[in-house]
Amino acid sequence: MKASIRLLLTLIIFAASVVSATAQYLTAPPVPAGQEAENPNSIEEQAYLVLEDVVASTQALQLPQNRGRLQIIAADLLWKRDQARARSLFSDAAANVVELEKQTNGSLDRVYDHHQSSAQLRQDLVLTAARHDPALAYELFQKTRPPKARPTDGRVSESDTYLEQLLLTQTMASDPDLALRKAEAMLDRGEYSVNIVSVLEKLQEQSKPGAARLTEKILGRLQPDTLLSSYGATSLALGILRSEPQLSDPAYRQLLETVVGVALKATPNQQNARDLLLNLRPLLPQIEQYWPARAQAVRQKISELYDHNKTRPGMDQLTYLTQQGTSNNLLTAAASAPSEMRDRLYQQAAFKALDEGSVERARQIANDHLDTNVRTVVLKRIAAAERQLRNDKSTQLEELRQTLAVTSDRDRISLLLQLAEATKSDNPKHARQ
Repeated sequence: MKASIRLLLTLIIFAASVVSATAQYLTAPPVPAGQEAENPNSIEEQAYLVLEDVVASTQALQLPQNRGRLQIIAADLLWKRDQARARSLFSDAAANVVELEKQTNGSLDRVYDHHQSSAQLRQDLVLTAARHDPALAYELFQKTRPPKARPTDGRVSESDTYLEQLLLTQTMASDPDLALRKAEAMLDRGEYSVNIVSVLEKLQEQSKPGAARLTEKILGRLQPDTLLSSYGATSLALGILRSEPQLSDPAYRQLLETVVGVALKATPNQQNARDLLLNLRPLLPQIEQYWPARAQAVRQKISELYDHNKTRPGMDQLTYLTQQGTSNNLLTAAASAPSEMRDRLYQQAAFKALDEGSVERARQIANDHLDTNVRTVVLKRIAAAERQLRNDKSTQLEELRQTLAVTSDRDRISLLLQLAEATKSDNPKHARQ
């Protein structure tokens, strides 16, 4: 069965490369007279026939993650040629995500492993569909949403929220109206994603009425009680107050007044209020502009909290962010954190990005924000993670190369060239072999 999966993957790579090459051929300069050229339409048709054969073969695969992964790739390739067929394949892949999520018998670790596998497949499905049709992506997101009651210490809901944030950001680029509706729906559910800041900024550029509508919704939701009880709400409020372009003057003034009012009520036991207070430092010029007396009160309140307990508030915030926040949350907090906390927050942001599967982002955070000694430690950890990924990929490609059993030298050469191209950036030695 493993050999069958590897062969199917090889055929997918081959079909994708031929389709891509055909598209390039169609836009290339004309072939000089006297030189023969193979009919690009014929090549494309053959590639799609291979692809359809692969799709038909997925039903013989036992594991839903293997069926789903191949269906997602095929749907992506087929979208421009046959949208109805591609939609059907996306739907089939969603069914496999659901099936995989149901396979939760056994120990807690086994449950979590199944969830991790289904979560990755679900993310690939939703974000791939979003490149073609954001509305379809949201349908698939809802269709594959895992049950809320899971014994995984909240990790299911965290991954679900993270995926919705990614989807919202991707939707904003192609369908601002849909992104507006989805951002409003998130706020109505009491979900305060910092990605809503990006939606608001985009709407301010493209649709003033849409920006005004979302602003009204945000101001209505970010009330004092919400800011005291929801870390996400405090992050969203601070993100909007720091964003460019900013809100209209009356709206900005209203939100700033609400945030300052909550921050000035901070006590050692009110985590969110303390977070707001500490993060108001970069906003002191704006506070001075609107309420000079309040600016002095903010400075005094910060001093009082630090005099009361110089270390504990910062450690509480760091612990909370490390356990519950995303890399975005950590970066937001680090930007205005006290100097004694800033490096630690950036370090944890890099590690969190690595945990989220974004190696390049983790490296960028380390290079942009950490000093030499701390950066070296973080980059070593990132390098170790990359080596593990390369070793795994190299092993898989070696097994795949050994299973090639094509009937003609021409096909064998084509497939080996595809393998070399796929691995040249990660493993040049393997590519040369």
